Amino acid sequence: MSFIHPDQKISHDNIHANFTKKLNTLLTIGDEIIIDAQINQTTKSFAILLLHEALEFDVKIGDVVLKLEFNFNHPQAPDDYNVQCKSFLHNLSKWTKFSDAIAHRLNKYGQKFTISIKCMAQHFAIKIDDVDFQLNCSYPKQRINEVAFPPWAVDHIRIEGNVTVHSLSVTHEQNSIVDPFKKQINGSGFLQNDDLISVKIPIKKWNDSFSVTINLYNEGLGWNPIIGKAILNVTLNAADAFYLSSYDDDDDEPQKPTKSETRKSQQKCPITTKLNTTELKELDFQIRVIDNVFHSDVTGFNVMFNNTHSCNYNYSVASWAVQYITIVYANVELGKPNITCVPEERCMGLISQTEIYVS
Repeated sequence: MSFIHPDQKISHDNIHANFTKKLNTLLTIGDEIIIDAQINQTTKSFAILLLHEALEFDVKIGDVVLKLEFNFNHPQAPDDYNVQCKSFLHNLSKWTKFSDAIAHRLNKYGQKFTISIKCMAQHFAIKIDDVDFQLNCSYPKQRINEVAFPPWAVDHIRIEGNVTVHSLSVTHEQNSIVDPFKKQINGSGFLQNDDLISVKIPIKKWNDSFSVTINLYNEGLGWNPIIGKAILNVTLNAADAFYLSSYDDDDDEPQKPTKSETRKSQQKCPITTKLNTTELKELDFQIRVIDNVFHSDVTGFNVMFNNTHSCNYNYSVASWAVQYITIVYANVELGKPNITCVPEERCMGLISQTEIYVS
């Protein structure tokens, strides 16, 4: 099952490089970029760039999460044809190398090949089976010992140089396609005032120190201090309250709320009748976009829990920025959640396992 975006499909026998494609969905662990291409005999190099918030490399705008530059600099010494992992983060203003230059084994005389770039837990795994080539490229970091860029930082793919591209696609792992704990907001219809996100989660078994959090993310599928923002977090980890908060990419990692928590964007919502976890079989959160009483230029949220406990969140948030809904949990066994939108078209259905960008 393949999906071809109407304004992105290209149907020519030979597609030369120097083009950029915007991804329809964010990459996650297990996703794989597959490119079928052919080297032109006159080429000296070609490059594949995985970009964040950019259509091409620029020193001030966006980031190059990964650049693979294949060089053919020595026509009489094919063993010196090499490739290297690089990145360029605009706040560092320099190229960073993540591997030594190694032989890529491709020849420049019209060789056809298929290259795959798979998102792993800590790196991109590069493979060209045609020449038995493999290379691992680490996700870049702004500083040593900091959290690395996640795979969902990549929102554009660019191919440069004298090479012919026959196809470009992204294959998603089956688990990520049918993941009931994740829902994508339709990019053609942003969340608007009075829109509703309904999240109903069956509970199979409670444990001590339980935690369930619903995240409304912009440019993210999980918390990361560099990429993405949590427009709204709804956390239930106590029997007498749930918590509303939001986190920018400059904030610390969200922690379990405590009495000493002073973050101004965090709000405690009391549960007047303490939950009886031995009897409670479902969590029902109704998240509605409302007018913001403090900021006229942005929206707020009303969160209704189990049709009884209601709480407004009026810190400066922008509902139109919500792109993904995710659920994370710990010390509790959950059934398959039901995430829906009103109007229904605000939520996307299942994505295709293979998204085709060039064919």
